[in-house]
Amino acid sequence: MTQTTVQQNSLKLVHLKYESALDETNALICRQLESVAPQSNKLIETLDASRGKQLRPLFCCSIFNGFGGDITKAARLAAVFESVHVASLLHDDVIDKCQLRRNMPTMNDLFGDGVAILLGDLVFVAIYELAASMEEIWLVKDVSKTIKLLVEGELLQQQYRFKEETSIEDYEAVIYRKTAALLELCCYASARLSGQDAEVCEEFKKFGSNFGTIFQMVDDWADFCKACQDDNKDRGVDIANGFITLPWLILLRQCDAEEKVVLTGIINQFIPACLNHPEVKSLADKYNLEKLMIDKLQEYKSRAEAVLDNVTHFDATEMKVFLDFIFSEFLKISEAK
Repeated sequence: MTQTTVQQNSLKLVHLKYESALDETNALICRQLESVAPQSNKLIETLDASRGKQLRPLFCCSIFNGFGGDITKAARLAAVFESVHVASLLHDDVIDKCQLRRNMPTMNDLFGDGVAILLGDLVFVAIYELAASMEEIWLVKDVSKTIKLLVEGELLQQQYRFKEETSIEDYEAVIYRKTAALLELCCYASARLSGQDAEVCEEFKKFGSNFGTIFQMVDDWADFCKACQDDNKDRGVDIANGFITLPWLILLRQCDAEEKVVLTGIINQFIPACLNHPEVKSLADKYNLEKLMIDKLQEYKSRAEAVLDNVTHFDATEMKVFLDFIFSEFLKISEAK
């Protein structure tokens, strides 16, 4: 049994442990999305059929459990964060012109961009209703701030389209906003509602930020490695839309002037040409791109592990499973390329 298989099995065990809480979370989301608009029924049906990894709800359950808290309180909080994720995906699919997600047609593919955006808006309304129902004013404020960060991340990403001079620091600022910020709040709010003091809550905020950064980097690696492959979502769309992600940025900084001209030419073709392109693959092999990606991921993994080591009264077993799993996902993608 490979290490990747071990981590996948470990994640499945955590899923099984919190199955009832996840069911409650998902049912709550669906109830909140009920509407006279017939398109909302299709959204609910799609969500029911394609839940994904549900890491945000699992984080809520694991943090509550790790502090010996009441898991029943975690379900409503989990529904808030999973709904933010759903709403952002609805809008992202429009921006990225995606037609497939989790092996199912996207809402924009089924109904067009306008309806998909409105469905995303419907989910955002549900988010505030859920957050307000918890009667924690700080939570509503923090959810608002985080949604603002998500929007800023998308706007910054648009600003950097097709700009090969984009720095890795610029890229990290984008993915902090568009992905890590939500996981940051998820961990922080779970710790706070578990009755932890401000110092511990801040530590969990750091964990969520570091995990979220790894998560997005791994997803960007999948998009780079699996361009045009039969996957559970459209792949290669990042570069086709001009979004220059970490693998490209690393290559652009490693290659010489002549090679950079080649890469820039490929980027500006508006096509999903990543590792499936022979010249890109040649440069990736030449500069050992996979190793450079691992080095970057390891930076964030080490920071996340340090957080878990710092909180001595918390059972971090499951959080380490999540961290090892997402790192193993990178390795699985690399093995398959």
